[in-house]
Amino acid sequence: MTTDSNDYRHALEHISFTDNAKQHMANSIAQSVASSDAATAQSNFNGTRRKPRIARHPVRTVARIAAVTAVLAIVIGGAGTAMATGVLPLPSDMLSDIFDGPASQTEIIDRIGRPVGASCSNNGVTVTADAIMGDKDMVTIAYTLTFDDPAALKKLSEPGENGTIAGSVDGNVYVDGEHGGQGQSWLIDKNPNDSSIQYFAQFSVESPGLMGRTVRTHINSLVVPRAGKELPEYKKILTGPWDLKFQLNYEDTSVTIPAPKSVNFNGTKATIQEATVSCVGVSVRYNIDRSIEHDNNSGKMSQNMEESMDAVGNIPLIVTFKDGHVEDATSHSGYFANKLDNGTTDVHKTWPFSQVCDTDKIASVQIGDTVIPMNS
Repeated sequence: MTTDSNDYRHALEHISFTDNAKQHMANSIAQSVASSDAATAQSNFNGTRRKPRIARHPVRTVARIAAVTAVLAIVIGGAGTAMATGVLPLPSDMLSDIFDGPASQTEIIDRIGRPVGASCSNNGVTVTADAIMGDKDMVTIAYTLTFDDPAALKKLSEPGENGTIAGSVDGNVYVDGEHGGQGQSWLIDKNPNDSSIQYFAQFSVESPGLMGRTVRTHINSLVVPRAGKELPEYKKILTGPWDLKFQLNYEDTSVTIPAPKSVNFNGTKATIQEATVSCVGVSVRYNIDRSIEHDNNSGKMSQNMEESMDAVGNIPLIVTFKDGHVEDATSHSGYFANKLDNGTTDVHKTWPFSQVCDTDKIASVQIGDTVIPMNS
């Protein structure tokens, strides 16, 4: 695989990253494209919106940024054997671990989530897609990796706080028909005494309407960080491949936010194209009279470029719940940015909530300088 700074800059016009990922992505691009192994390295961009329970890794689906973010082209098939499992767990049994909030949210997860049961076995490991939950723009998928030989788990680090494992999967989760996506993943060990670990992928896509579409999961290997490296480097400890596909059939609880036609963002008009909120997150599409500036060919992100990205994507987006809980997606969320010929930029900004809550519990949503009350 080869790429250059022009490919990199073009890709950035269609997708963006959390603040913690931006500079690492730019610094890593030259190193990552040097070999296919480097393409499996997943840059770690820990956010601030949840307890430090889980190490997050990016899950991306933009072709030319694949070298940085471990996004690979999907080829369904391979040596793995796909099957459907028998007894399916409740969605809350598999998904509750990555959400904060009261125990009552398990009822919501079971109502809007769905079990999956797609499974693939290869090289002594079975990968199972257990459950899904999401809305029209984003989805969370829970997987279990079960080892025939429990001794293989000794190659992993000891689970940290709340089961955190210092490692990840080298692979991709892809929605048919999508050319771009952004998100994060987690690898944890819920029960150190059994022979399985859990993998979670949470991501959004550029075009709306996830319901009924096919998700394809391709996992090449399980990787862990190499010790003593300043920048994350990963080594393979288990090789697949494992390939799964299934349909997204959860309950979409998205409701329209009664947003005005436009809001202000640091003195610039942002025209709201669509704004929705659901039990699991918030999504806003807008056009802003600004563009991302590209001012060098080095592949590194200059201060001017970073500031122009922030000026496009860091519009205030704050959801306040009636119990006082706040989800602030202003500067921590991912977004898609598409620079137009007229000098403006279409932006799609999404934010998965840290806890699951019915939409009638939301008091207000702030977009730009405008606070919008939500009628229950």
